[in-house]
Amino acid sequence: MNTRGQITMLQIALIIIAIIILFLYLKAKPQKPPLSGEMNTRIESFRREMTRFLKEVKEATTQTKIRRLEIETGKFKKAIQLDTILEKAEQEKDPKRAIDYYLEVFSFITRNNFELERKDEIKNKIKALQARIELGIPSDKS
Repeated sequence: MNTRGQITMLQIALIIIAIIILFLYLKAKPQKPPLSGEMNTRIESFRREMTRFLKEVKEATTQTKIRRLEIETGKFKKAIQLDTILEKAEQEKDPKRAIDYYLEVFSFITRNNFELERKDEIKNKIKALQARIELGIPSDKS
């Protein structure tokens, strides 16, 4: 083989290696699962209702609508704060630290008298984590 043939073979080999590396990279890259049809429907429904409500407030402002907007804005801010703490708890690999986050969630719920129906859910998560600690089961989160 001449030098030109060796260069061409080398170029083809490098391209194949680059394609393999790209394929492995894309395969290893975590991908968000697509939203289910039901979730998309719920999101669209929520968006439509919120848009309708905000238009009503804008077009015909009354004390009742202003008060409702203030109440719902406050609830939404609390929900975001609560979800932020819950996501930290769910992502925590150390069970003891996860319990601390869940205790913070429990305190937030009690202090703000907000989403009280979730108290049992939080209690159960804390109990499950305590049982894992007592049994010495390592975290299943990686």
